[in-house]
Amino acid sequence: MMKKTVLLVIFTVFVAALIVFSQKDVFAQSLTQRTSGGSVQIALILLNPEALYSGEDILFEVSMNTHSVPLDQYRMEELSFIRGKRGRLSSALAWESSKGGGHHRFGKLRFSGKDKSGEPIIGKGDKYLEVIIKNVGGISERVFRWDLPFKVGL
Repeated sequence: MMKKTVLLVIFTVFVAALIVFSQKDVFAQSLTQRTSGGSVQIALILLNPEALYSGEDILFEVSMNTHSVPLDQYRMEELSFIRGKRGRLSSALAWESSKGGGHHRFGKLRFSGKDKSGEPIIGKGDKYLEVIIKNVGGISERVFRWDLPFKVGL
């Protein structure tokens, strides 16, 4: 009788956990993507995932860190691109530097949420979003990738 009771309790807990976790994406990806290579570490945080399908501007917070090269030399608005549907690259609209310089630089990258034809950069059937940063710290291309549809963690 004790064995049946224990099994029933375990089963009940398992079913309850399935119900709770089915309402949330346990394996949701992070808003933050990082790369290290060459002499510079870069982290991007997607600030407004809700804008991906609306055509609004898409914003990323950027932090860059190094111990060997001055980061002020990089014109991030010219070196940064977003890849949306049909694989086309679109340039950044703006780099808004908030603080830092030298070996530690912080700011925001702004991308248009629409392509040249006025369509949203990200389409409903797109499987991923990529931001590409070129020629920083001796690395010809850094790719930051988020799987779509985007789901924020618990």
